[in-house]
Amino acid sequence: MNRVIRDDPSKGDMHNREPLTFRLLWKSLCDFDLWPLYIIGLTNHIPFATPNIYLTLSLKGMGFTTFQTNLLVIPSQLLHGESITNAIMRFQLLTSQS
Repeated sequence: MNRVIRDDPSKGDMHNREPLTFRLLWKSLCDFDLWPLYIIGLTNHIPFATPNIYLTLSLKGMGFTTFQTNLLVIPSQLLHGESITNAIMRFQLLTSQS
């Protein structure tokens, strides 16, 4: 870390106190290079967030034991991990073609 700051002292500045303005937000939304990242975030993280939080509680409410609930949660976790891996591979493929 020290070598990075030594090579480029501007990386050690504390200019993170700037407020987020509508202009900066609009500039980031208009940056086409960030669009694949936005799409990955919207398609891979939002759909799994809410069901995963309450899945164990719902399964326990249906009468499953703790052990059975943990076993039933495994497929959804694997599916989520697989979708993130696929999204990363699609993003790398998309960026390597341009």
